[in-house]
Amino acid sequence: MKFYLLDDPQIPAKYAMFSHLGTWSNVGICKTCGLSTDKLIEPILVEWEPGTDVIGDFSWCGYTMLVRDRVKQFFDDEKLNCWYGKIQYAPPTGRKRPKRVPFPYTGPRLYWAISQNRVLLNEKLSRVDLEIDCKVCGQKDYTFRQTGIVINKSDWKGEKMFEFVQFGKSGATFVIEPLLKEMIARGFTNFTYMESGVIQ
Repeated sequence: MKFYLLDDPQIPAKYAMFSHLGTWSNVGICKTCGLSTDKLIEPILVEWEPGTDVIGDFSWCGYTMLVRDRVKQFFDDEKLNCWYGKIQYAPPTGRKRPKRVPFPYTGPRLYWAISQNRVLLNEKLSRVDLEIDCKVCGQKDYTFRQTGIVINKSDWKGEKMFEFVQFGKSGATFVIEPLLKEMIARGFTNFTYMESGVIQ
């Protein structure tokens, strides 16, 4: 079975994009390995970027994903095991732009959606290497890949949406092909996808 990476189509003139300004816990850099110890926690602090005031079904900052009610309902109906974090909206910085989501925020309710499913990938077949294994902060850092990923069928428990254990705090979210087809059929806006690998 194929699976796909969910991603930002990056069309800021059509759908609003945001930056997350925090909040963070464990802020710092490990002096031993150089990895950031920061962890994004709720409430996520969101600043809307200039471009448009139209909010899609998905909104993005990197792989951080905000979703509207109908996407949340779909995720819940599909029993995708998502956690929904609180959102706080920040006033815009920089010079005033005419096309931006207004502050204070009065738009549709949004949810910070994070899959709670973690799946192991086959490191050898996926060509993913453990690059840092820090004995001080306990973090591990692996090669990050978007494509060519292999999951052993024995390590997959039927998860329809998931993140990879080896990709740590990246937030990269993957979905199996049947779920993706249903998302497309529902007509959800402002997301794209990339074929990432297979379960075999």
